[in-house]
Amino acid sequence: SEKYISRYFKEHFHITLSQYINHLRLEHARQLLEESATSVTEVAMCSGYQNVSYFIRSFKKMYGVSLLNTEKLLYNLNNLAEIQLALAKWMNATIINRLF
Repeated sequence: SEKYISRYFKEHFHITLSQYINHLRLEHARQLLEESATSVTEVAMCSGYQNVSYFIRSFKKMYGVSLLNTEKLLYNLNNLAEIQLALAKWMNATIINRLF
């Protein structure tokens, strides 16, 4: 039964089944945020959260980081990478033009 499984899980793993599921969801969300340019809302939905505000609070509680700050940081890092790539292309083109 559901009650038996919950009690068994709590006795053997020292956390509730719902706490464990939330942990898995937040880990999945963290990976999505790190590996893609997915929006916070989309990450919340893909991680099984129906309520984005609850997702943001849960993420901050677990990782101690505001998702808004995380999203801005990831956006800035992506922009920095794009700028570095454009600069490298420009430098290569400039060097090649000077050689010929």
